Amino acid sequence: MIAHRGASAYAPENTLAAVDKAAALGVDWVENDVQRTRDGELVVLHDDSLQRTTDVEEVFPDRAPWKVSDFTAAEIARLDAGSWFDAAYAGARVPTLEQFVHRVEAHGQKLLLEIKNPQLYPGIEGRSSRCWATRAGWTART
Repeated sequence: MIAHRGASAYAPENTLAAVDKAAALGVDWVENDVQRTRDGELVVLHDDSLQRTTDVEEVFPDRAPWKVSDFTAAEIARLDAGSWFDAAYAGARVPTLEQFVHRVEAHGQKLLLEIKNPQLYPGIEGRSSRCWATRAGWTART
């Protein structure tokens, strides 16, 4: 069984809480989505816009259309990625790929990494595989 965007029926998609919930449910595989920020950080988010799953409209009201690629990792780290799902998850953050991989590893899960919109982010495939390989102690070639 694979937990799509983590256990997204039970916790906000693509968050660390969703990984934790998948582990609690005994799910061995977690699927996630990767986007790249303006400053080159890889973050785990399905959409190329922050609008649907964060409070970006409130925090940065003058920055529409709120594309991930228009924000730095530090700016995205300020956003609430949990309240849209349930108030119990208020304060959940958009994780970096590194944070997400670390959590998956901590649970002994396997990762199915989906690179969203590679045409928007030239080179994201190589960066994503290097991040995963580095965490796993491998050497990645791209």
